[in-house]
Parts: sequence; C-alpha cells; structure tokens
Amino acid sequence: MKIRIHWSLVAFLLFYGLMGMLFEMLVIFFIVVLHEAAHLIIAKGYNFTIDEIVLYPFGGKAVIEELIESDPGPEEKIALAGPFFNILLALLGLIAYQNQLIDYSHAEFFVRANFILAFFNLLPALPLDGGRILRARLANKIGFREATHKACLMGKILSIKMCVFGLLALYWQFLNLTIFFVAIFLFFAALNEEKRSLYVYYNYLTKKKRKLQNFGAVNCQELLAFEDVEIKHITKLFRPNKYHLVTVMDRNWYVRGRVGEKEILDILLSRGANTKISKLL
Repeated sequence: MKIRIHWSLVAFLLFYGLMGMLFEMLVIFFIVVLHEAAHLIIAKGYNFTIDEIVLYPFGGKAVIEELIESDPGPEEKIALAGPFFNILLALLGLIAYQNQLIDYSHAEFFVRANFILAFFNLLPALPLDGGRILRARLANKIGFREATHKACLMGKILSIKMCVFGLLALYWQFLNLTIFFVAIFLFFAALNEEKRSLYVYYNYLTKKKRKLQNFGAVNCQELLAFEDVEIKHITKLFRPNKYHLVTVMDRNWYVRGRVGEKEILDILLSRGANTKISKLL
C-alpha cells in the first residue's frame, strides 16, 4: 500500500506555517491522517486491499479498486467512517476543554476544524466522501460508470458555487482565499476522478471476465439493445456481481442475435468503446 501526500495538502500546510500558525498546521495534518485511518480500518474490516492512500487538505482518498466488484453498500460505510470519526474527535476536544486539559483557543480550532472537515466531506459530490455515498446509492440503479459521472458532476457544480460565493464575499469586502483554493482544487479533482474511473471500470470488466473463466458460473442479467448502439452505452448498464447477456435488435424490433459480456469486453478492449454492438453479430 502506497501513502501519497497530494501537493495541495503541502501547499495548505505551508500556508499555515508561513502565517506563523504551527499549531493549526499540525492539527490539520493530524485530523486528516486520522480521518483517512478511519476509512482504512473499515475497509480492512471488509477485507479489501488498499492500493493507495492520497492525503488532501479536506481529507483523503483510499484507492480500493475492489469496491466496484462488490455490492456498493461497503463503499457507503467506508465513506461514512471518516466524517463520523471527525465528529467523534470534535466531541473529544470539547470534553478535553471542559476538563481544562487544553486552553480555549486550541480547543476551539481543533473542534471547528473537525466539524468543518466532517460536514464538508458529507456534501454529495465526488471526490468528497458524500460523493462516494451518493455513487454507492446510485450504482445499483444506474451502474457504476453513470453513478460516478453524476457524482463528479455534483463536484464540479459545488466548486462553481463555492467560487460564486467567494466572489460575493469579496464584493462584501470579505476576502477568503481558502474558498477559491478549495473550489479550484475540487473542480480538477472531480475531473481526475471521472477520468480515473474509466480506467478502473475497464480493469474491473477484464477481471470479471477472468472470474467467469475461473469459477464457471456467476449471476446473470439480460439487456436489450438496438444494433446501432455503441457498446459504451451498454457497458454503462452493467451491474456489480453480474454477468450480462445482450439481445440485439434492429429498429423494426426484430431480433438480430445475442451476445455475451465476454464478447463485449473483447471488442471493447480491441476496438474501443465507440464500436457498435452490430459488429459482434
């Protein structure tokens, strides 16, 4: 497992350091690491392999390619672990202050940072934890690819709204560069998440083909498609833990033939996602 600190977190910590806010810098790094550790513990509880952990200013991202192969339920629980742990840390900070273990200014920043990290991460937009929860809830209905697209779109919309809010605040003579920093980062992070999901998805489809060959039987789902439809639109409908059979028809609704997921994956990898399903007949 690789642990990578994203450049944005380094920039964020340097900003606080140059402002003479060493305590704040250490607190942010500490709670981001604990936030991600909570994700890691729950993922390990499901026996998932963590390929990589990336630490960002607003939390982190555990790269777990196995999630797409499982029921979407675990992704929701893994995503919730981080924000819930931050809320727990905030409550512990309040208890520590009430028992005079830390002074007010330090306790106030620690509690506020944890609450902000928790509730910001629960917004339903990728790459935030809330976006992963949204994707998990949509995946069984519209498929992993389409669910990822919608959650990433929410991330882009959120970043635009944050920029608008930052400009309005500037108009009211309140300058907060952090808002613009996070908004720009979120937009490009959502773009990267969507691009990466395509690679993860194709890798998953290849693994599923090997799984069928190894085990000899898997759950099956039937689909209908017109012969002039590109296979990228068909693979969007593929669901976790199922093998798919596609009945192909012409526009007069006459059945032209039937193809399995193995054939679709083969042509996907050899000719590309824009190939029409009729090429398999």
